[in-house]
Amino acid sequence: MNVLAGLYRPEAGEILIRGQPANFRSPQDAIARGIGMVHQQFMLVASHTVAENIVLGLDRPRFFLNLSQVEEQVEALAEQYRLSVNPHARIWRLSVGEQQRVEILKMLFRGTKVLILDEPTAVLTPRKLSHYSVPCAI
Repeated sequence: MNVLAGLYRPEAGEILIRGQPANFRSPQDAIARGIGMVHQQFMLVASHTVAENIVLGLDRPRFFLNLSQVEEQVEALAEQYRLSVNPHARIWRLSVGEQQRVEILKMLFRGTKVLILDEPTAVLTPRKLSHYSVPCAI
């Protein structure tokens, strides 16, 4: 899964996406091809809000961040996938389950079509997980 997520380079074999070879040099390459990974260890900034964490590291917007617009987009995405989380909340105030939802939303916000879960669902119940299906277009 680390090879698919762009963290490691393959030593053998090949990755095909829609029948075409894919070569990932970084997680950004994998995300650009629609593959994202939610890690077991969270990669969130505790003092930032949910919305700020979701856009952290994106190259757009370049100079001006319209945070209210991002919060609306995060809220809509959370509702679409039934991942209840307040976009205004500070990460340090969230439960472990809510932080996991933020990590999942972070990948969905980036447009991933295939979501690799590195054991991030331990505190999520099977009933909740059944609502997280993402249509796969790869």
